[in-house]
Amino acid sequence: MLEKALSEKNESVQRDVLYSLVFFYVNSRNWEKTDWLFEKFAENDEIKSTIFIHAFAVSLISKHNDDKELISRLVSALTDKSKEIRDSVAEILGKAKAELNITASKEAIKNIVCALEEDEKRDNILEYLYYFSEIKENAELLLTLLKKVKSDQKISLLIKTCEEVLNGKHIRSCNICKYLPRHKYYESVDEKSKKLLLKLYPKISEETTYSLSKCPECGNYYKYSYSYEYESPFDGGRRVDTTTLERLAPTELLKELKGMELEQYKADYERIIEKQKSNLFSLERYIREDAARALELLNLTIDQNDFDRKLSSL
Repeated sequence: MLEKALSEKNESVQRDVLYSLVFFYVNSRNWEKTDWLFEKFAENDEIKSTIFIHAFAVSLISKHNDDKELISRLVSALTDKSKEIRDSVAEILGKAKAELNITASKEAIKNIVCALEEDEKRDNILEYLYYFSEIKENAELLLTLLKKVKSDQKISLLIKTCEEVLNGKHIRSCNICKYLPRHKYYESVDEKSKKLLLKLYPKISEETTYSLSKCPECGNYYKYSYSYEYESPFDGGRRVDTTTLERLAPTELLKELKGMELEQYKADYERIIEKQKSNLFSLERYIREDAARALELLNLTIDQNDFDRKLSSL
């Protein structure tokens, strides 16, 4: 009966019916019917294509189901002609990979690798392939496929990553830091952020107002602070709690560390700065952004020290 309703001339009604059917078939894993609906009603319609993406995303994230058929359809949408759909899918996959295995089928991987030469689609595809390559079997497949793609700096970096995975030298992106913004204020901490905070600060309590902690997975340092204040009676007089979490750059960390920990960090400082330079070409956005900020702060520090020296010589 619902399928008959798809012939309804009212576009709004047709979209509502289509969403109900897509969601039903996706949840029952009836891919034959799902694909039939897409080919008949949505293949050349961006709005209706978005209905499929939304249904896939809800099924994937709400049910915590890492079904390869579902993931492969999402990954294939990274080649969609609509930038809005491509960006939406990249965001969905980015959130899902925190908790699920989002490895697509070989066929889906072949399709998106073929689209790497289309500049407007490249960044989202590369971000997914970087995740995909972290498993040895996947890296082997990807290395074979990338040999047929016109190479440039970004492709060369992905090839290098695959080779490092295969010879055991690759360092995976951090499963804590990549889900935390560099600097964030919380008036109320959601459950996902609370889980990440507890990994960084397992002994944190409401009485903690300041703490420095090292990420147990990758060694990044974070500064945690907590404060509260009361609004004026005119604003309601409620208590406002503020939690601040900040991932520190190397130059900032030199001001925060103490004693032996500081001495050890100073001894490794040149190596850490060199690593930041290579991180500028990472496929992980948060690593690139952190590296750019670290090097910018370093240059500002050098300029300030040079200025101070010149000033003192006057």
